[in-house]
Amino acid sequence: MFRKFNITRLTLILLLLLLILVASCQSEPAAPETPITTGTITIDSFQVIPGSHITITGVTDLPNRTCLGTQFYENDEALPWWPASDCIRVSNGTWQINITLGKGDIPPELSQEAQYSFEIWVQDNPAIKADPFMFDFTESIKIE
Repeated sequence: MFRKFNITRLTLILLLLLLILVASCQSEPAAPETPITTGTITIDSFQVIPGSHITITGVTDLPNRTCLGTQFYENDEALPWWPASDCIRVSNGTWQINITLGKGDIPPELSQEAQYSFEIWVQDNPAIKADPFMFDFTESIKIE
């Protein structure tokens, strides 16, 4: 004894199940629910490879999934190509930013004549931040 199924109804059910499965796979764990009032953020590595990428890493005592905001400046002006609205998530006491130079509006190299600075903070509490990291190309980039 075989049951006859309406293919349209079966297809609709399968599509709904697939959508539910995809939605559940893509959901991210929630950020910390309690407001963050204390913590430290440290920049421990800043690397610029001309024509390739910028990589910035650091450590923090903030909870996992905490959202950090960033800004990169050239001669004290915020760079329009920097993804300032991106949320950098804390993971196991670390954070990292990777920017591919030459992609989209991002220039392939930074100006050798400019002075640069980088800032990072807790997005919901800008009072919790790392000391700004400043550099130019007259000396090797080093973390102090």
